Amino acid sequence: MSYVIASVLRGCAADVRSYLLAGGDEERGAILASATMLMSPYMLTYDSMLLIWPLAVFLEDRTRPWRAAIVWLCLLGPFLAYFGFYPGPNLTPVAAGFSLAWLTFDPGKRKAAAPFGTAAPQSERVV
Repeated sequence: MSYVIASVLRGCAADVRSYLLAGGDEERGAILASATMLMSPYMLTYDSMLLIWPLAVFLEDRTRPWRAAIVWLCLLGPFLAYFGFYPGPNLTPVAAGFSLAWLTFDPGKRKAAAPFGTAAPQSERVV
């Protein structure tokens, strides 16, 4: 039971962090999908379809195509197992963990946040 509670809290923390640091809605949705996969202790084959969103984000990133390849290979395992070609474990949680880590802890995409209490420049103010 403590594992489930720890997983849910970890997923909620990742969601809040992603909302605050992510660049756009695509990344926020991909992080939400990845964190959702890690919250449940039960992972079924069709649950891996949620990771299509992070896979699409990785496919858009032309500088690191190997990330998309790793996630795709991890997602291929459950489908091969369904047809009897892969006797190994379900690698969907591994793909979700990699996706969540790469989307939330990428120092190359991190934006410098303005110090608390500073006003936005005149050109960025919403009236």
